[in-house]
Amino acid sequence: MKTKDKTRTKVALVGAGKIGIMISELLLSVDDYELTVIDANQEQLDSLDNVANLTKVCLDVTDEESLVKVLAQHFAVLSATPFFMTRYIANAAVKAGIHYLDLTE
Repeated sequence: MKTKDKTRTKVALVGAGKIGIMISELLLSVDDYELTVIDANQEQLDSLDNVANLTKVCLDVTDEESLVKVLAQHFAVLSATPFFMTRYIANAAVKAGIHYLDLTE
C-alpha cells in the first residue's frame, strides 16, 4: 500500500527563550510543521536540539528587510518575545503577507 507524502506547514517562531523553546518542542513533537526559529542570540539558538524539521536563524528582528525575507517563506509567524518587539514582528508579517500570532503577554 502506497503512503501519501506528508506536507508540513512552514511556521516561523521568533524567540528562543524559555517560552520559545517550549513552543518549539511542542511543534516539533508532531510531524506537521517545518519550523524556523529566529533569535538574535546564537547561544539561545544553539540550545535547541538539531532535528530534521528545524531551521535556526540568527537575526535581529529590528532588521525589517531581513526579517521580511525570512518570513515570506512561511505560512505564519509566532512571537515568543517581549511586548516591545511586537511591532517589528507584526509589521514584518504584514509586509511578508503571512499570519501573525503572539503567544506572550
